[in-house]
Amino acid sequence: METRQKNISEANRVYTFFNIIYVFFASLILVYSGIVGLRSWTLVIAVVIFFHLLSGVMWLVYKNNSRSEVVKYIATVPLSCLWFFIFLTTNILTSFALLFPLLIAFMLYSNLKPILVFGGFLVITVLAKVIKDVIYQEVPLNMFEGQVNVVIITIAFVITTAIVAKYIVSLTNNLDTKLRKVTEAKEEQLMLLEEISASNTEMAATQSQLIATEKSKLVKSEEKLRQLAFIDTLTELPNKNAFKKFLHETIVNNQEQPAYFSAFILDLDNFKLINDSLGHPVGDLLLKKIAAILKNFASGIKQHFLARVGGDEFMLIVKNYEADTSPDNLANQLLQLFSASIAVDEYYFHVTASIGVGNFPEHGDSIATLMQNVEAAMYLAKKNGGNKYIQYYPDINKLNRERLVIKNELQIALSNNQFVLYYQPIVDNKTGAIVAVEALVRWLHPVKGLIPPNVFIPVAEETGQIIALGEWVISTALTQHKQWKMQGLAGLKIHINLSVNQLHHHKLYSFIKTTIAELKLNPAWIVLEITESVAVKSIDEAVIAINRLKTLGVLIALDDFGTGYSSLSYISKLPIDILKIDKSFINKLDNQTSFQITRLILELCNNTSILTTAEGVERDRQRNMLLKLKCDHIQGYLFSKPLSATDFMQFY
Repeated sequence: METRQKNISEANRVYTFFNIIYVFFASLILVYSGIVGLRSWTLVIAVVIFFHLLSGVMWLVYKNNSRSEVVKYIATVPLSCLWFFIFLTTNILTSFALLFPLLIAFMLYSNLKPILVFGGFLVITVLAKVIKDVIYQEVPLNMFEGQVNVVIITIAFVITTAIVAKYIVSLTNNLDTKLRKVTEAKEEQLMLLEEISASNTEMAATQSQLIATEKSKLVKSEEKLRQLAFIDTLTELPNKNAFKKFLHETIVNNQEQPAYFSAFILDLDNFKLINDSLGHPVGDLLLKKIAAILKNFASGIKQHFLARVGGDEFMLIVKNYEADTSPDNLANQLLQLFSASIAVDEYYFHVTASIGVGNFPEHGDSIATLMQNVEAAMYLAKKNGGNKYIQYYPDINKLNRERLVIKNELQIALSNNQFVLYYQPIVDNKTGAIVAVEALVRWLHPVKGLIPPNVFIPVAEETGQIIALGEWVISTALTQHKQWKMQGLAGLKIHINLSVNQLHHHKLYSFIKTTIAELKLNPAWIVLEITESVAVKSIDEAVIAINRLKTLGVLIALDDFGTGYSSLSYISKLPIDILKIDKSFINKLDNQTSFQITRLILELCNNTSILTTAEGVERDRQRNMLLKLKCDHIQGYLFSKPLSATDFMQFY
């Protein structure tokens, strides 16, 4: 729009200029013709009209900015009219007829110099002819008025045409420059548009590629989300969601032909202890190895589904089992998988598991009921010491409710001092003298009476209340030991049991150290008993914890040796001072195999300067056999049952 406005403005200027020039030139011809007596009014009017038409055409050319070369021809018109006028007013037509085409040819290209030169040549030619005629032919001068007029008019037309041509050339050059700039600008715009188009094409291709890449990423993300939704990332086993989906498809989607299957839930015993003591990276590596063991085991079962449903919980579904894959056989085989130690980095773990077993639809005809009952069976197995399986039976729920009551009442018992300690003597097998006592906790319930430890200790372990209870036992037992010493019972060691959680609790060391210092006791007369199961959960961590406690000067006893975790290598690995053989061996001393095992244990301890104590001795025959096997101390009902502090003082 702006370019068109400029063209219109330029056209108006050119139109005005040419009209002024042509009007002036026409007036000049008219005045001169009148002075010299030429009768050319009609011609002059025709020339003026033609000039106006020519100016109009030129104005349109400039206005529309089309075919700028036409402007170059404008300068030829005045001279053309001039020569036409000369033709009508002179008789030298031959000369001008020959020379006029050349003049037109020069003028077509608006070349100013040839126009001036050739115009001058024509004037000189006319003057030369006049002179020749006057001198040689003696023609009177008055006969040359027409030629003189031609010369004068020719000079005027040449000058006027030169001015017009020069101006036209200047305008044409300006117009060409503008057109060139416009053309270049358009070409630049076109190139820019092409670049933009190419860029857009490239961007479109890039965008398409990005969209394709994003779609691919989206597909991969969706696939990963599906995997995360149904696959356990640590063990690469199906997770709890996948397990629920499998059960739903198995039970709900097959109601017309319901499937019969057994469900096993396997929970690792005391696995939290490994995470707390060694850190989750070690625990995760152990879980991966256990998952691999279970996967390898399940691969031998035709129709099964194995999943990790919790931190240390695994579920196994077995369909259409045969005799060798009956629930009892499979549960025992699962327990046997953990009979050997599992190596993780530089650690060796003896892992055990508690297993709950339930059959569908016998023990639950819905997913929720079946899972609840199977978990109840597993929790009962765990509360009974672990490393065993229990198949669901209706009374389990009743037992769990009773344990829930115990859990709620334990805190009240701690606050109201309902716990008491009983002390069972440990005697020298040769002399029969009492050398030590073992402190055993009892719960004196205001309604239920005396509750044995095997009822509430597992619950206290599960709830974490064992820490507060254990500290009360340690403090009470050591206080009683000091009182007996003040009463003259010198040389009497006091045995105190430590639970799994206590041994690895961060406050145990400082609590025992502070208590010994406050009571001013000799730590050499204090024996801390750890169960064999505590040690083998992580033998390396057990060694660290035991050695730290021994820096206090106390002795360490390994209790319940032979209850299912036994390995003679532990005797040499653990920094213990006393080994207590479980009564399960003592009860079978008449059996030759049990006798030889007991003998081997005692010989190993004697050779390594470890004192030995036999638990559960109830008959003289057992005592005599242990005496022959060189067992140092014995403990059991043959000498005394656990006694209150007052009764023990009288017994001693």
